Amino acid sequence: MGAAIALQVAAANPWIRGVWADSPFASLRRVAQEYVRRVSHLPAVVLSPVMWTTIRVANYRGKFDVETVNPLALAASIKCSVFMVHGTADELISAAHSEIIHASLGGEKQIWFVEGAGHARAVRRAKLEYCIHITRFFAASLSDLADQSVG
Repeated sequence: MGAAIALQVAAANPWIRGVWADSPFASLRRVAQEYVRRVSHLPAVVLSPVMWTTIRVANYRGKFDVETVNPLALAASIKCSVFMVHGTADELISAAHSEIIHASLGGEKQIWFVEGAGHARAVRRAKLEYCIHITRFFAASLSDLADQSVG
């Protein structure tokens, strides 16, 4: 949820210089549908009304609109640098979510798939590389701010 929200905030806020998005989902509706389909094995004809009802209940109880949690819809308007990382063994959110967001991003972008890493576990699977990537990414994204504070 954190990566998805960070991407959405970046779309609305020009002050953000870089987003590190680890295992984001493209839309809350899509990831919920994929999850329910995977665990329930229900046919689409049954799943459709169940999801419709579930989303209405979530909207009411959560006091928000599930449809608005949609980083993919805003990706083209994100102008800051974005580094996406996703584990290839993520069983909660498919790496395809990162791929489609990455393809739609409007600014500088990078994507890194960590072989064998589960959901949000890339840092554990490739600790040294993760540290190197994140440090370099933010150093580059924020480098002109450091120059401004010195001068």
